[in-house]
Amino acid sequence: MKFVTKLAQAAIISGLLVTSLAAQVFAAPTLVSAMADLDQIIIPVAVYSNQGKAEETKTAVSRLQAQWALFSPAAREAFPGDTEWTMGLDKVDDSIAEVSRASERADWPQVHEILESVRNTFEELRETRNIEYYLDGFSRYRRVLEKTTDNLTGKKASDLSDADINFVASMVPTLKSTWVSVQAAHLDAALFHFDSEKMAEIRLSMDAVRKNIEKLESAAAGGTRDQVIEALNSLKPSLKKTFLMFGRF
Repeated sequence: MKFVTKLAQAAIISGLLVTSLAAQVFAAPTLVSAMADLDQIIIPVAVYSNQGKAEETKTAVSRLQAQWALFSPAAREAFPGDTEWTMGLDKVDDSIAEVSRASERADWPQVHEILESVRNTFEELRETRNIEYYLDGFSRYRRVLEKTTDNLTGKKASDLSDADINFVASMVPTLKSTWVSVQAAHLDAALFHFDSEKMAEIRLSMDAVRKNIEKLESAAAGGTRDQVIEALNSLKPSLKKTFLMFGRF
């Protein structure tokens, strides 16, 4: 009787384990690697289109089309029966086609805007499937940064009110914690095809972002309005410099 009871307990535990595993989503390492390869090709398109460089953008768009053709078929097999995943990939497929059309008509701002939507779509797909992906940390930090700076766009030091300074000071802890998460996350060099020299360069650039946040913290706490503006103006360029290191130009 005790033996039967133990068998029953084992069956229950086994069933709970299977149910627990079924509730989780596992992304194959090859899928995450393919996502990294795709992002490394997307980044140059975003950069060149933002700069209005016609030939460079068109060349980068051609590379993107080729990379997407490699990525899409295997990605569609990653989560069988997941209609949301399939719809997301369909959306990106339409976006890549629209990027090509926008490039042909030299609408560089539209190219850049569409790629932003592609990034957002992939981030949402990964988030709902618990897929950890390094560059999503950059996106989370960028959203906090934009919330910090957007309301102050175009303002000079003399335009800053006490409320502006207090708002900036209130955002600093979130800026710091979000960037700490980026620096603390595991950056797989092999995933992005980085050698040790490139990794060292990226780490230095990341640390420069951290120092600029600390500079803003100090300025908002007791510095001059000129120092606050100077610190704010340093945040986006230092982030951009670091992020672009992940592109394959």
